Amino acid sequence: MKDKSVHYCFLGLLIFVLTGCVFPAQPSPVPEPVEYIVAEPERSELINAFKRMLAGQQDCAPCFDANVTLTFNSWLKSGSVSGFLQAMSPSFIKFVAVSPLGQPFLLLSTDGDQFHYIDVGQAKVFEGPVRTETFSRYAPKGFKPEFGYYWLIGRLWPGRMVITTVTGEADRQSYWIDFASSRDGLHSRVLFDPVRLVIKQHDLVDAGGNRLTRIHYGNHSQGACPLPGNILVESSNQHETLTLIMVWNETNQSYDEHDFEIDLPRSFQRIFVK
Repeated sequence: MKDKSVHYCFLGLLIFVLTGCVFPAQPSPVPEPVEYIVAEPERSELINAFKRMLAGQQDCAPCFDANVTLTFNSWLKSGSVSGFLQAMSPSFIKFVAVSPLGQPFLLLSTDGDQFHYIDVGQAKVFEGPVRTETFSRYAPKGFKPEFGYYWLIGRLWPGRMVITTVTGEADRQSYWIDFASSRDGLHSRVLFDPVRLVIKQHDLVDAGGNRLTRIHYGNHSQGACPLPGNILVESSNQHETLTLIMVWNETNQSYDEHDFEIDLPRSFQRIFVK
């Protein structure tokens, strides 16, 4: 029987791809970074570079697959699991965890609305809508499970965005871009690299200035659509982390909705999550 830490690790991925966060939302104050307000004409130049990045997202393939090593760490538990990931815009995700012998033992699939989580060893299938009470306990408001693909590739989902402030870090290598708050009072801050045209960090902040979650993106690939090789998700108190090491495969993959379906064995116990 697999160590329970592996299940915590895999469930961490489940919460991340379904809701955009791994841990219960316990707000913590956003630390005061060393920043300066970006003035004109630098501000306009940075916003134009950011718009080029957004426009360049059309160069990103709608489908990706990758080999993934997933590691979960906390004060009480830790674990690691490797497997294969498939993703398709805007919300389709499938992850298969495999043993050292290449045998699948845990599977997750979601279309951004419904999910299936299969524990092969226990012959159980957990399924239900992503917007259940179970998952809402773990996810801060404002995350959009219907855009799970964009969280994984370190991009922003389509839609109207209003930039409020632009601040620069002291090294002038990266710049923070703040967006107008949504109806629930939350807003995003992204750390933007204007040279590589990538997002290095994405924070979700509430109306009181408290950070709810933070996602780091690093080790980006080359090409027209740089993809993050490392994704680090921090809980609000920074005592729990989820790390994904991604090895992206060829980007000319072509999937459809049926590729994200999982044949459920009739002998498995099916448990509906509320």
